[in-house]
Amino acid sequence: MIKVTIGIVNRNNKELLSGCLNSIYENEPYETYEVIVVDNGSTDGSIEMIKTNFKKLKLIETKENLGWAKAANRIINESQGKYIIFLNEDMIILKDCINNLIEFLDKHPKVSSVSPKLLNPDGTLQVHDTSAFPPKIYQLLSNKILKRKRKIPSYTKFTKVSYAIGAGLFRKQALIDVGLIDPDYFMFGEEIDLGYRLMKKRWESYFIPNAEIIHFGGQS
Repeated sequence: MIKVTIGIVNRNNKELLSGCLNSIYENEPYETYEVIVVDNGSTDGSIEMIKTNFKKLKLIETKENLGWAKAANRIINESQGKYIIFLNEDMIILKDCINNLIEFLDKHPKVSSVSPKLLNPDGTLQVHDTSAFPPKIYQLLSNKILKRKRKIPSYTKFTKVSYAIGAGLFRKQALIDVGLIDPDYFMFGEEIDLGYRLMKKRWESYFIPNAEIIHFGGQS
């Protein structure tokens, strides 16, 4: 049985995708795993590169740009893993990152998703506020919590957060439980919506400091 599915949505990022895939195979998880790449109609030679250099992975060619959410749902539907991690092409997996994410979900059955620490290429921290839903989302949900004070969670502690950032590891059953990712999100914002729907189903999300990914940022 496959323990974790590593999913990547790609569009015209051949070089970045190659680096991401190499980092996965250089830092393979201890558990059984599969890699699925959904290519959203690339024209830069990405498909040829995958077929030549990464024959072990599963490639899904959409022939068009479906957007991130629809492509990610293709990964979920095709996946065999108990857990699913979504990566962008501009990410580099560091040693034991996936192992530590898996270990956390194994130990916490009520947790639906867990986020790693994202680093800039120079090793400095990328700050992402996942402590609370953005004010506009709050206004839609409940006026009484609109003015709730927000703060950046500690990046040195295991911290409960409102939603998982990109590169989070998800429990597949939790994604099924909420009806997968809303396909109306072409790109951006889908993780906030997903986190809210998971919260309504009483699933929890966490950040852990001992799983690290280099994220080039804005290039995928």
